[in-house]
Amino acid sequence: MADIKDFGNSSGLTVFVLNEQDMIVPDLNYRPATWMVDKDGHVILYEMDPMPGEALVKCVIRQGMAPSYAAKILRKLAFLIERNGLELLNLPVGALGDFDNNGHPVEDPISGFNS
Repeated sequence: MADIKDFGNSSGLTVFVLNEQDMIVPDLNYRPATWMVDKDGHVILYEMDPMPGEALVKCVIRQGMAPSYAAKILRKLAFLIERNGLELLNLPVGALGDFDNNGHPVEDPISGFNS
């Protein structure tokens, strides 16, 4: 398949979607004041992490969420990936950030991936 390349150097894009009121990410253990909140009240964060195994995508949806709400979030993520995929999927491991109000990735100064 032309859309899939060799996974020898496996890493994967991890995406967190938070409600504005839940802006602490336990895995990252901090909360920058600069995170952008979109029109739906979501903060969308990304991080390039090691991704062992053969899975192409791992998607985890919070239990108890309405299916229509989960689908809305997944459509939003699909749009961001389609729009910014080359940039996002080629980030080095450890790169992290969020998206501005226009849906463009913004690096987190802590990761320094654009330095």
